[in-house]
Amino acid sequence: MGGFGGVGMNAVYMLASRRHGTIYIGVTSDLHGRIHQHREDLTPGFTSRHNVKRLVWFERHDGIVAAIAREKAVSARVEDQPNRAGQPELG
Repeated sequence: MGGFGGVGMNAVYMLASRRHGTIYIGVTSDLHGRIHQHREDLTPGFTSRHNVKRLVWFERHDGIVAAIAREKAVSARVEDQPNRAGQPELG
């Protein structure tokens, strides 16, 4: 398996279509498998419509509840960012 974990690893992750492109933030308990689903367009939806396939960030969590809470916080923070060049601040 890749260096970013697999089944049983709760994670929040961010995908991008390209540099300064469309982003997607998600949460999963199987990061490796979920990234594969996004890259191969195995699940129809936002990421397949917008060609969002590049993993740009992830963060591991001990439990899925903590991962979901972090995903909501990161999503809110990214939505509050002005549309500008550069990476969103995730802290």
